[in-house]
Amino acid sequence: TTDYGAAKMFLQNMNTDMLSSQGTAINEAIKLSETYFDNDEQTNRVLIIISDGEDHFGQSAIREAEAASEQGIRIFTIGVGDVKGGPIPMKRNGITLNYKKDRQGETVITR
Repeated sequence: TTDYGAAKMFLQNMNTDMLSSQGTAINEAIKLSETYFDNDEQTNRVLIIISDGEDHFGQSAIREAEAASEQGIRIFTIGVGDVKGGPIPMKRNGITLNYKKDRQGETVITR
């Protein structure tokens, strides 16, 4: 975008409550970005991925990143979270109610 004010406002206001579903599919995000760069006249093709780095789909993200690179899309990543891992908060209206649990009732830790 050339609207830097809008981009800055979006980044300042983004939070995990904006997501409709949980889980990480970096490969799907890269695939989706390719549909936005369909004009050959676009010279600055950049994708910024903000993630905790945990990807539930393995090596397919690397293959997608390589394919995007071949199309001239530059990918920048911003890592968030803790390398030691931490629980995934379940929030409502910005208030943590609990932490995500697995089928055995154990708290899920993301790394």
